[in-house]
Amino acid sequence: MICRLTAATVLIAFASNFSAAYAAQARAVVKDGTVKAADGQLLRGMSLHVSKTYSWQAVLWGTQKSNIQAVKDRLHLNTIRLNCLDPRAVIDGRPAQAFSTIAEEAVYTDSIVALAGEVGLYIMLNYHCAGVITNGSTWDIKNFWDFYAPRYKDKTWVCYEIENELYQHPPSATSGPNDWPTGPEANLYKKVRGYAPNTIVTGMFESLYISDNWGPFLKNVLGPACGLSWNSGKDAWAFHPYQGSIENMKATQAEGIPVICTEAAYPEENYGCALPGGWSIVAEAMEKNNVAWLDWHRWGSADQLAAPLNYLIPRATNEGWAWWTGTAAQSAPKPFATSQEMNFLSTASRMIQANGRVKAGRSSNKLQSYRLSILPDEITGKAR
Repeated sequence: MICRLTAATVLIAFASNFSAAYAAQARAVVKDGTVKAADGQLLRGMSLHVSKTYSWQAVLWGTQKSNIQAVKDRLHLNTIRLNCLDPRAVIDGRPAQAFSTIAEEAVYTDSIVALAGEVGLYIMLNYHCAGVITNGSTWDIKNFWDFYAPRYKDKTWVCYEIENELYQHPPSATSGPNDWPTGPEANLYKKVRGYAPNTIVTGMFESLYISDNWGPFLKNVLGPACGLSWNSGKDAWAFHPYQGSIENMKATQAEGIPVICTEAAYPEENYGCALPGGWSIVAEAMEKNNVAWLDWHRWGSADQLAAPLNYLIPRATNEGWAWWTGTAAQSAPKPFATSQEMNFLSTASRMIQANGRVKAGRSSNKLQSYRLSILPDEITGKAR
């Protein structure tokens, strides 16, 4: 009972103070051909995933303040790319009961966004499904941004990545870039920008490979079609460097298109990458070219810091990267929860994966209190 009330009290505070939390935190800005924090540092970040069907260990990890604080204190990063993965359940053909609604998932995104604001991190909110779902489901990308774009528009630490690798799935995959200026992608940008005129927006016309100089197309065709100005200080083109080249990235940037790498994989992910030196130096290549970067790693890892601690920090230490040089020596990775807490998290994770809801009971009171304590009326549909 004490545990339930304590969790409820803390998380009710998150909800009641959410609008005011870190309201004075300055927004990131697009400048010098990339995306930077208000203090002039490149946006540098790690991935964190929210999904009922794919990544509940990450969800539970992300709702602990000590873990969010560790992103800043142990990795010296300033951003979390928060990937909403449930739309992949739609693409994968899973039944409707296999995934949360957008509003149900917002309970967890709200919590992580609030924690990030509290500790002074930026959030890159990412709709992590390739393409625009047009089957009328709850996870249709238009529904997603109708919900989220106005929700966080005044949260100065939140940026939007409106699509992920859009051309992998219909209709984008069947239409192709030549149809994007008059298709749903252009309209989607207009929708998001209309809701959030001051928010950093990336991910429009996002490319999986930087295998071409996209600059002329983005500058002369897509930009005018969307009514966006690439020198507004609020828009940037997101790309993933898998099998790409630094030369093409720089050529695109030279056309006046600000860029940000929103996925930089680690060796454990087994993604091929044609950048010099192989998988482990994607972030290093971005650093050397003064380009903002966000990492990519496993959805289901119990310790979300494992990949950057194993791969990123040793490389940064050995090579003397500017953002890491001079920081305190890092100790060996330590768990962020006691064995008792990890047992609880594991039990809760299994319950959610099996049932899709957290049921009241001795082992789930803490998480159940968390859900109920910050579930807003707009999600429940009930009057209070």
